[in-house]
Amino acid sequence: KSDRSRFDDALQRREIRLSDKVRVITVEELSVEELEEEATEEYRESGRDIDNPNLIATYGTLPEFETKEQWRKWSDEDCGVIIEGVGDKIEPYFYPAGPLVSCGTDFDGYISMKISKNLTVEKPLLDELYGIIDEEAKKNGIYEVPVRFVLGDSYQPDILVEDSDDDVPPSDETSSKS
Repeated sequence: KSDRSRFDDALQRREIRLSDKVRVITVEELSVEELEEEATEEYRESGRDIDNPNLIATYGTLPEFETKEQWRKWSDEDCGVIIEGVGDKIEPYFYPAGPLVSCGTDFDGYISMKISKNLTVEKPLLDELYGIIDEEAKKNGIYEVPVRFVLGDSYQPDILVEDSDDDVPPSDETSSKS
């Protein structure tokens, strides 16, 4: 029996329950690339795309990709080299000393620079940040590097709240006896 028919039998016997929103797809129905594209599109349409806050400005030109491999090389390798190369130069612009909250790549292949939504940012600052990234990109043979500046929340680390010492047993009780 095929995996699909065993799955269907288990559903009929109510051994498995699926919500109305779950769809079963067998490998034969869609290729991996089609599944990735579909998942990405569904994620964007869901409104949960936290990396797509309010756009402030776009600089440069996104390269055209003929294959998924070209896109992956661009977003994983080329952008990574640029971001790593500007690390020390843009560090002073990061929160709390500056307006920059994060720097990475987005789904579309842009270098995404998230600016704190609580601060006012002028165009000269964006030009300055783009200039730093563009200079590094040119060192790597990349011209008109695509960068998006977006508004976002400042990073708020989780604060660890320790319980009182009442819950901690004395140290002699925690040691193991041989």
